[in-house]
Amino acid sequence: MNNIQEHISQLEHLRFQYLLDQDYEAFKSLCHPQLTYTHTSGKVDDYEGYLGKCFAGFYTYHHVHLDVNHIHLNENIALVFSDLQSEFTAGTDEKKLNNKTLSVWVKEQEHWKFFAYQPTAIV
Repeated sequence: MNNIQEHISQLEHLRFQYLLDQDYEAFKSLCHPQLTYTHTSGKVDDYEGYLGKCFAGFYTYHHVHLDVNHIHLNENIALVFSDLQSEFTAGTDEKKLNNKTLSVWVKEQEHWKFFAYQPTAIV
């Protein structure tokens, strides 16, 4: 990995650490205001919707294991292809996921921001 790819990988791991730590202000600082967050169920949240659920305590992350497989860079866009296993509570539902994921980061004013997320369940 080059330095930019390593930085993006660190940011990707950091966003999950912030979710585990319930440090939603720090998580918010990584997010682009036009965030599109697609859930494994197919439901989609925007920036306000997803962060609103986080700050309201809807999500409690118990375990996250992320393997970044590949990062594709194209100027100010980074596509992060990963394997993700996670355990969390969403409302009153206990969830255990095993996903392939695509995270999109965009660079604006010298800062990389989390722009989009798309998981696919591994069955």
